[in-house]
Amino acid sequence: MIIKAVVWLSQTVKKPILRLVDEDYDKNGLAGLLRQEGEAYQINIKVFSHMRDTITGWPAGGKPTNMEVPYKQAHSTNPKKIVIFSPHPDDDVICMGGTMAKLVKQGHEVHTCYQVSGNIAVFDHDAKRFADFATEFCKAFGISGVDKVNEIEDKVNTFFKTKKPSEVDSKEI
Repeated sequence: MIIKAVVWLSQTVKKPILRLVDEDYDKNGLAGLLRQEGEAYQINIKVFSHMRDTITGWPAGGKPTNMEVPYKQAHSTNPKKIVIFSPHPDDDVICMGGTMAKLVKQGHEVHTCYQVSGNIAVFDHDAKRFADFATEFCKAFGISGVDKVNEIEDKVNTFFKTKKPSEVDSKEI
């Protein structure tokens, strides 16, 4: 309850927590907190330290138990399944690509859920280029299923040859 009161006070007087003084507490009905907990400086340090200790370099919470950090953190909760909702293709990478990479590096299973089909967000030539890349990648690295990928690329190219403006993309796209 002390933390909520100090955060409220900080927002009310528009000062950082560490800049609050006894007068701020007195003028805003928190004189009792000073009597109970001591001077503003001590309360501010206690609240600030608690909040600082909740900041983590592990966005999904916790950390592997075999890692040491110089500050207090929650216990390990690895690995987690994480779903990232993105309004359009590439918004996920633009907005939080670094966090996504960090989550994967930390061993979490990360998935992206696009909230649109993407057919109006990706140009046709980009879709064709990606289909070609997928086929060539499979060939270059000897990945099984190259015939299926090649078949999909052929369907993509065939579809784009006859596609009309505003036509919904095929399932292969």
